[in-house]
Amino acid sequence: MGGGGGSVARPSNGSTSGGLGAAATGLLANLLGSKEDKPNLPDKPRSTSATPNEAKDMSKAGLDPLNKADVKNFLDKGNKSGATHGGNSGTKNQTNASPFEAKNTSTTSGYRYVTKGEVQAIKDTGMLRGGRDGETYFTKDLYKSGSKAQERLSLKDTPTHRVEFEVKGSPNYEKHGNKVDPLYGQPGKGSEFMTIDPVTVKLINVQPLK
Repeated sequence: MGGGGGSVARPSNGSTSGGLGAAATGLLANLLGSKEDKPNLPDKPRSTSATPNEAKDMSKAGLDPLNKADVKNFLDKGNKSGATHGGNSGTKNQTNASPFEAKNTSTTSGYRYVTKGEVQAIKDTGMLRGGRDGETYFTKDLYKSGSKAQERLSLKDTPTHRVEFEVKGSPNYEKHGNKVDPLYGQPGKGSEFMTIDPVTVKLINVQPLK
C-alpha cells in the first residue's frame, strides 16, 4: 500500500526542554513581579522630626520614633518639661527647699564674764545670774584675759571664767550691742546687751580666764 499513510513528525527533545524552560522563567517572573507589586513599606509613616538622640529616648519610653503621632506627643511633652531638641532633658531635680535656709534670729549667742560662784548658779538654774531679778548684762566680745574683760566691760570685780551660751526665748533688750560706758574706774568701750527680763540659756562652754 503505497503513500496512504503520512509520516507523523515528533517533537524533538530540544523543543520540549525549551518549553519547560520558558514556563519556569515565566513562573519566576510572576513570583518576582508579585513581590515588586507589593513593596515592603513601613507599617507606620516615617517622621524625620525626631533627632537620633530623641529617637533613643523615645525607644526607652516605649514610643515609636517612626510614628508621627508618637513623635509629636514626645516633642510636645519634652517642650513642656524643658527638654531640648538635642535629646538632652533640661529638666532638673527640684525640691521645695530653698538653697539658703533662714537662720533662727530668735536665738542669741553670747558670753558672760563671771566668778566661779556664778558659773555654778548658771549650771544649777539654767539662767544667767542664777535667775535673780535686776539688770542682766552679757556681750559678744571674746576675751581670754580676766583683766582685759574687766577693763573693756567696766566690771567691778575681775572675772575668773568665760561662760558661752545661747539665749532661749526672746527677752526684751534695753541695750543691744551698745558701747560700754566707763565705770568702776574702767574705760569700757566694749559692747554689751542688757535686759531686765529673766534670761534662760543653753550652756555651751565654760573656760577659765588668764
